[in-house]
Amino acid sequence: MAQVAVNLRRIEHETKWMTFRLIEEKPKTTVWSILNKSSEIEIGRIAWYAPFRQYCFFTTNADAVFNIGCIADITAFIEKLMQDRRAER
Repeated sequence: MAQVAVNLRRIEHETKWMTFRLIEEKPKTTVWSILNKSSEIEIGRIAWYAPFRQYCFFTTNADAVFNIGCIADITAFIEKLMQDRRAER
């Protein structure tokens, strides 16, 4: 799986094809917009999903297509968010 170095103190993180942009800070969680790097179109969001008790990816663009690299980047980003959340507890 791809290693993604994420500094959550930054409001933006980039991979080869996507930009993860912090759009909301809640008391215990954050919401991130995922943008196509070349077009700046939002393709999804990462946010806390209480029924699953974890961060999840929510697509916001029905036409978005993801290859294995993009899925790995999204997964790595969510894993880092979860790891940092556990460390804060």
